[in-house]
Amino acid sequence: MILDWEGEFDYHKESSINLDELELEAQNQSDLYWKYGKEKVRISRMVANTHEEIKVMRSVIIKEVLDEANANGAKNPTAQQIEAHYRTDKRHQDLKQKMIDLEYEYNLLCEACAAIYQKRDMIQEERAFLSMGYFSRVSKTNGIRAQEKIQQREIADDESRTAVNLKRRARRK
Repeated sequence: MILDWEGEFDYHKESSINLDELELEAQNQSDLYWKYGKEKVRISRMVANTHEEIKVMRSVIIKEVLDEANANGAKNPTAQQIEAHYRTDKRHQDLKQKMIDLEYEYNLLCEACAAIYQKRDMIQEERAFLSMGYFSRVSKTNGIRAQEKIQQREIADDESRTAVNLKRRARRK
C-alpha cells in the first residue's frame, strides 16, 4: 500500500460526523476534501507515469528480442512470440504489478473522495435539522430492528395462516 489507510488517511474516521461539533466539521470539510483530492491527483499521475514506463519497457524488451534474433541469424520472431516474451519478462511483470497496485489505490481514493463529498451533504442536512429544532438521534440499528420486526410478523402471519388452513382441512374430513 502506498497510502497509510490506518493513520494519515483514516477515511472511516474522517468521513464520520461528530454531531456535537457540526460547525467544526463544516469548517474542516474543505481541507479534508483537498487532502484526499490532492492524493487522488498524485496517484493518478503515478498511474500515468507507470503506464508510460510499461510502454517503454515493452519496447526495450521487443528490441532485445529482435536484436538477439538478428545476431543469431534467425528469422524475425512472430508477433505472438514477441508478446509471449515480454509478457513473461520479470521487468514487465513488476511494472504491471506496480500499475495494478496504483490503480487499486486510485480507486480507493476515488471512493474516499465520494464519501468525503457525501459527508459535506450530510453536514448540511444535519445543520438544517438543527436549525428546525430537530434533535433526534437515530442509530443505524433502528432500521435493522424495524426490518427484523417486519420479518418476524410475516413469519408469524405465515404460521397463523398455515395453522388456520390445517384446522379447516381437518373439519372438512
